[in-house]
Amino acid sequence: MPSTPLRWRVRVEPADTVVTLTGDLIAADAGGLYRTVEDCLGRRPAALIVELSGATVLDDLVLREIERRAARWPGTPVVFIGGGRHGFDTVEQARCALPAGPSHISEQLLPSWDEARHARDITTEACLRWRLPHLAGPAALVASELVINAVDHARTMMTLHVKRDARHLYVAVEDGSPAEPGMARGRGLMLVDSMSEFWGSTTHPGGKVVWAALAVTPDSDQRSD
Repeated sequence: MPSTPLRWRVRVEPADTVVTLTGDLIAADAGGLYRTVEDCLGRRPAALIVELSGATVLDDLVLREIERRAARWPGTPVVFIGGGRHGFDTVEQARCALPAGPSHISEQLLPSWDEARHARDITTEACLRWRLPHLAGPAALVASELVINAVDHARTMMTLHVKRDARHLYVAVEDGSPAEPGMARGRGLMLVDSMSEFWGSTTHPGGKVVWAALAVTPDSDQRSD
């Protein structure tokens, strides 16, 4: 029996994004779906809700890959609904079950090397506020290098993002250039690589986000009030 083509529809809500799938979900046919998911994540929704009621899941690897990509920047929660997944039958049920959003600070920056110091100060203050003093130094250095990289290669307005969840502190710089960063562009990204547990970049229609995740150790995982 021939397979039913996989199709999807994206609905962007004020907080979350809903991706509705129809057809047969097969890993070999999911490349376009992954690119759509990356575009959705680049807009930093509070959650990604994947509706499966109209789809036939023939390969669980696709769902695991969506979760893997969302777990990186920006650490977006993913909920699958329909088809008996996670016990949720509607988008409203899934929204009610989502945890409270993590701490997140954003600051717009000019395309100037002087903003690297400002980024360090913002990141250090965030680490101290969230009771992560041991990450203040490494995170501030990562923020500085990401800003310098954006000034050198994007030359657009930037937004610094500092975010934490239960396991990671994320430091990211969003700029208006779609060009992918590369290790060959200088020692800055090599420092980011050495300081972080993992790092990467996510493109979106307005440019890209270059991000790094620093591990939060269990004994320091105390949230501020």
